Amino acid sequence: MVKFGSLLPGLLVLFSYSLVGQDTIPFRLTPHNNLAVQAVLNGTDTLDLMLHTAANSLTVISAVADDLQQITWEEETEVNSWGGSSKARFSKANVLEIENLRWDSLPLWETARSGPQTMGKFGLNLFSDRAVEINFDERLLILHPNLPAVTELYEKLPLVEKDGFFFLEGSSQIGEQNFPQLFLLHSGYGGTILYDDNFVAT
Repeated sequence: MVKFGSLLPGLLVLFSYSLVGQDTIPFRLTPHNNLAVQAVLNGTDTLDLMLHTAANSLTVISAVADDLQQITWEEETEVNSWGGSSKARFSKANVLEIENLRWDSLPLWETARSGPQTMGKFGLNLFSDRAVEINFDERLLILHPNLPAVTELYEKLPLVEKDGFFFLEGSSQIGEQNFPQLFLLHSGYGGTILYDDNFVAT
């Protein structure tokens, strides 16, 4: 269950997965509403990575991929993403550090794009078994061992989990008709609503 709510001027988002103890990770909110987190790759390269709520892998953009130290790239392989399929390089085992957290033996993928002002992406899968709070007022990711109590000033909305992604149920009114639709919970907001191809076609 994910809790999502709004309280002007702030916004609180809680992702409940369910480690011990609480960790905090500062983030920078970019002009494009991306959550940029400073990370260290393989103990040598400091990168601004985007927390992408619709990603489940660690990626770096092609523009910096060849400048990274201590990376062994494997041959290109075919990968599928929201934009279709393409070829990409990957590196089998890497160390990622964010604040006092460390992950070993992570695969790393090369990608063409990331959020503006970031050099790659990582997903919520790094925080398995934690409740992830995104505190926009304090610019902090707060990792809780359990889902914390939430004030009544916030509203709870149910999430739909599908193929490892989180969706909110919504409805669009076109003329006099309402059309229910699942909307992907996607960190970063470019100022538009995106519909999936099948919904648009019908």
